[in-house]
Amino acid sequence: RRGVRRRGWLPQLRLHGRYLSDRDRGRDGDESFVAGGLRELHDWDRERGRSREISLTATWELGDLVYHPEEIDISTEARRLIELRDDVLDEVNQLYFDRERALRDDLSHDAARFAAGLDGWTEGWFSRAVDACAPASR
Repeated sequence: RRGVRRRGWLPQLRLHGRYLSDRDRGRDGDESFVAGGLRELHDWDRERGRSREISLTATWELGDLVYHPEEIDISTEARRLIELRDDVLDEVNQLYFDRERALRDDLSHDAARFAAGLDGWTEGWFSRAVDACAPASR
């Protein structure tokens, strides 16, 4: 979540470049009458222009600092993880209390089966904890 919120401080960068080339040819004509003679005047011109433009634009989405749309995805994943933890906890609690009931009713076979289930869910922690709490035989 912290990373999603930090994203609002980071600008979105956009680099834009452009190259322009321009060629222009022109011809002007004129006439002049000087000392009884007609003269034609011609003016030729050629122009060539080149330009390059580069721009960098930085845009901040400051609204993302308060709430970003990707937070919905993150909260959905967090909710699923919490639901999975709750399901595992429910299963472990059920096995534990079934084992306690079997021990109370002196059904050692069922109690051993429930203890094995608890070991499966806790990666053997349950048996180690029971052995650590058991009184040492002398």
